[in-house]
Amino acid sequence: MKNSGNIIAFSFLGQDFSSQPTTAFYDWLYINALWQNRDLSKKIIGFKGFSDIVFNPSKSINCQAHAAALFSSLHETGKLESVIENVECYMNLITNNKLLSSDKNQASKQLELPF
Repeated sequence: MKNSGNIIAFSFLGQDFSSQPTTAFYDWLYINALWQNRDLSKKIIGFKGFSDIVFNPSKSINCQAHAAALFSSLHETGKLESVIENVECYMNLITNNKLLSSDKNQASKQLELPF
């Protein structure tokens, strides 16, 4: 993998995803997995803060805590079902609102999210 070049896109079940924003595809997978597990998703939306003690940004770009926070935030803002049903809606939301910005505090303020 290290010699084959940069990832340019993802393809999953006939749906294509750009590699930008960098965590969009992973977050979408995680959000959909939570959506399919109703018991776990009910527990997730009860929290206002998330942490991933194993996440190391120098070794990885995807973070389960971020994906869980995104799921919870989408639920709180009433946008969860829309992004589950429509990948374009999800990509537009996270791209236009800079939800996956490197500055998480600024991104949260732009959307007035509860975290």
